[in-house]
Amino acid sequence: MWGSSKLLFHLRVGYGPLNDSDVMRFKKGEHFSPSTEFKKGSKVNLGRKREPFSDDWKKKIGLGTQRWHKERNWISPMKNPEISKKVLRRRIPSSLESKMISIVEKLNLPYKFVGDGKFFIESKNPDFIECNGKKIALEVYNKSQKEYFFKGGFEAWKEEREEIFSKYGWKIIFLEDAQINEEEVKKILNDRGV
Repeated sequence: MWGSSKLLFHLRVGYGPLNDSDVMRFKKGEHFSPSTEFKKGSKVNLGRKREPFSDDWKKKIGLGTQRWHKERNWISPMKNPEISKKVLRRRIPSSLESKMISIVEKLNLPYKFVGDGKFFIESKNPDFIECNGKKIALEVYNKSQKEYFFKGGFEAWKEEREEIFSKYGWKIIFLEDAQINEEEVKKILNDRGV
């Protein structure tokens, strides 16, 4: 049962207000009472904190996940080039790649953008490849991004790619974001004899 617009009656299910203390002044944006207000570190929240998982528990979780993948014949997209191609086909060039594409077109360099899944060496997809029959690939990158996303860091990412590409006779040239301008690209490609 409601009174005037300034009074709010505290109703219990099936009952009306029992006494005057059940009638409160209603102010917009304020809690009805301190007991309804959320407090950080309250006794209610303290009970919800849990201990970290034990090593035994982590192993059980890992085994369950492995069994789930095995039952569904799940293959990582990075291991399966067909899935990787489908994923990358919809990818648009990053800002660094777009900048490099414009430099390649402006300087009329014999490189083609294939970072959208058009070309793979094992499970690696280079950003650019040389079009005139030479086995040369270009990778453009942001060092801080590679440090963040790869477990071994930037150097491990670079070494892994060089190892895989050289196995098939490919030479790889890495261009950092600061080096992606016309003068630097010309200089680097001339120094490498490309």
